[in-house]
This record gives sequence, structure tokens and C-alpha cells, in this order.
Amino acid sequence: MLNKTLVVTRQLPHEVELRIARDYVARFNTYDPLYTSDKLISASAGADALLINSQDHMDAQVLSRLGSSVHPIATVTVGFDHIDLAATANGGITVTNTRSLA
Repeated sequence: MLNKTLVVTRQLPHEVELRIARDYVARFNTYDPLYTSDKLISASAGADALLINSQDHMDAQVLSRLGSSVHPIATVTVGFDHIDLAATANGGITVTNTRSLA
């Protein structure tokens, strides 16, 4: 079975990134600047899932430009204020969150 491709938009603790790299074909944001919408769309091409944070605003426009392969979107936040949940529901994209990855 091939590992799924996961786009990680911000740097995470080293041990977390090692686990991700072990379990996924990971596309890390190695320099850690905030992705623009265009960069996020580009980085997500052909990916299976996204791991984002509260600074990654997933509005309807961005979500409509994601490739159809992106399912789910996981956010390293307590809430979902930065994600248009109606747009994700309409697009059939599952959204999850977590408070901690350690």
C-alpha cells in the first residue's frame, strides 16, 4: 500500500515531523513562512490531505481551488474559525482538529 501524501503548512516539533515522515509522503513547509493562497493550492496539487494551523485561512475561494484529491483537512487548533465549514461540507471534505501533536 502506498502512503498518502500530506501537506504540512507550518513547522512542527521535530519528533512530530519524524512521525509524519514515517507514515506519509510528507510535503513540509521547510522555511516556515505563511503560505499564500496560491502557494497552498500549488503545494496541495495531488495531495491526499492537509495539516494546517489557525493562520491558514480556508475560505470558500481557496477550498474551491483545492484539488479533488484533498480529503481531509486537519487543523492544529482548538477551533475551526479559519475554515469555511459550509464550503468543506459542500465539497465533501472532512475537517478535523487537534490541540496538540506532541
